[in-house]
Amino acid sequence: MTRRLAFLALAALACDPPRRTGSLGAGGDPLQEPAVPTAFDHAAAYRDFLQRMRIADPGDRVVDYDGQARGAVRCFALREGDGLRQKACVTPTGLVREGFRPGTNPRGVGDDWAGLLAAAPDAAAMAAWLAWLASDDGPATHGPTIRRPTLVLAPGDPAIEPPHRAKVRAPELTKTADGGRFAAWFAKPGVTAPLRWTIDVDAKQTTVTQTSAVELP
Repeated sequence: MTRRLAFLALAALACDPPRRTGSLGAGGDPLQEPAVPTAFDHAAAYRDFLQRMRIADPGDRVVDYDGQARGAVRCFALREGDGLRQKACVTPTGLVREGFRPGTNPRGVGDDWAGLLAAAPDAAAMAAWLAWLASDDGPATHGPTIRRPTLVLAPGDPAIEPPHRAKVRAPELTKTADGGRFAAWFAKPGVTAPLRWTIDVDAKQTTVTQTSAVELP
């Protein structure tokens, strides 16, 4: 009797194959199971960027700046001699390159300011990324490299000249459903007056602005 029951159970399995557990489409056909998401590879995205810049084999010259990593953003640079070039902060949707280029672009064109703003945990992190990207770490043509950092300014900072101290505010970050706004003050090497950088992102475009304290009342 036991053998007969076992045989009947096996026969039932053969006639009734395992059922799919996925959802059904409109016609009753099983839908494909969603893929399991994988972690975004920031380092691979940066190396792809170097490929586009015609740097085919960076080898071990890629530097990962762990101290700048916050949330979904990681920052990289290419070591050249005793300096750095091709600095970039990589987001899951793109990257923002070294320097600071004022102007207006359609959203998704050029630097990924929308992605960087969305990933920023706070205004201080956003300001730190911009200061790092804007700092001059390039290799010197002759002699040792002299690093010329860009600094984030805060109200009352002694580095601010007295005529401009009342104008400087702490970094500000506001996020909206389709973008947001960032503003902060910076001190750049060789520039006497503080600079106010603003980034405005909406559903259609990104506007990056640089204003000297001299131009403001």
